[in-house]
Amino acid sequence: MDIAFFAFVLSIALLAAVGVVMLLVGYIVVIPASITRGWWWAAFVVFLPILGPIFFCRAFPEGLRKTRLQIFFGTLLLMGAAALLYGGGPWIAQQMIDAAKAAG
Repeated sequence: MDIAFFAFVLSIALLAAVGVVMLLVGYIVVIPASITRGWWWAAFVVFLPILGPIFFCRAFPEGLRKTRLQIFFGTLLLMGAAALLYGGGPWIAQQMIDAAKAAG
């Protein structure tokens, strides 16, 4: 059970880390680009963290397709990490408790 718990925690950590990095890299590209298009777009991107950059990248697709995909897949990876944590976490904890009760 120790290996299963380690794999569970490692997968959540990797999904979250890669998702956050992809989001940050996307934001680093989108924020200066949105400022060059006007302060309305900049405020839209800054105050709507996920939807703002995606809509901005859709409105100005030239050169921002890769950035839009980074933000989209980064968000999906973070959602997957949260789903794995809150969906599988209680089950893993229950399995560990049952194993501890059986052993001792």
